[in-house]
Amino acid sequence: MKKTIIGLPRAFHYYRYGILWKNFFEKIGCKVILSSKTNQEIIKLGINNTPNECCLSYKIYVGHALSLIDKCDYLLLPKICNYQCCSNQQLMYENLKLKISSNEILTYNIKQNNYFYQAIGLTKIAIKFTKNPIKIIYSYIIGMKKQHNYNISKQNENKNKLTKEGKKVLLISPYYNLREEYINDIVATLEKNNIVPIFSSYIDSKIATIFSLYYKYIIPWQDYQEILGATAYYKYQIDGIIIIKSSQCIITSLLSEQIKKENNNRSIVNLTITGNDLNISPNLISFIDAIKHQKKDF
Repeated sequence: MKKTIIGLPRAFHYYRYGILWKNFFEKIGCKVILSSKTNQEIIKLGINNTPNECCLSYKIYVGHALSLIDKCDYLLLPKICNYQCCSNQQLMYENLKLKISSNEILTYNIKQNNYFYQAIGLTKIAIKFTKNPIKIIYSYIIGMKKQHNYNISKQNENKNKLTKEGKKVLLISPYYNLREEYINDIVATLEKNNIVPIFSSYIDSKIATIFSLYYKYIIPWQDYQEILGATAYYKYQIDGIIIIKSSQCIITSLLSEQIKKENNNRSIVNLTITGNDLNISPNLISFIDAIKHQKKDF
């Protein structure tokens, strides 16, 4: 019997829950396909199907989702529920629902750090494909275990980098930006110059949220609490900061000013990624030169 094909857009929440989703649907008997890695075709597709004022990350996600139409039986497009995020993120699902038949969409409400809530949402979806409760529970446990193990491995990888020789630089951006293709060029350029990249997204979210209180700066969005928390957590372990912002993201611009204020004795550079290309800013070269000659006085 032909397996049902589930499409996962390789963007946004995929980078936090993708391993769980892939293993869950495969274990209940479905076939999972991913959209291609972010490229110019996907970016263009997203730009042509979203309002101009939306950030590039939003446009990329929409491009990934639309690229999977006609390639799968269903698309998994989760919604945001009790998950503190910017209004654009909350509207993504509604925007896509206007372009994709509701009969082809699988959805559930994401609630950050509430695994029981997520388990119920995925169970309701799984009943469409299997009536076996044992299989559903087992599939969820396996998916969660693999997602957890991956998260821990990335967190340990980040910690181990702190013991390496060379200057350390913290890359700051929401987790979904730091997993995009254009980050590879930035990382490669840093490593080529013997600079160790540390990722703000590879830190336990609970620890990051606690450390975000250091800034005494109230911000309701979970993703950005994690950014502030990671910056405070690594404050005395890094030599510089790279703030990566997708074009049209006002919130990252506001945060960057706060981060600069609290880290005025470090080299800091803002890199804005636009939809015109995936190349890195020439400002990165100047930043690297400054880091190499910077003396540690903190």
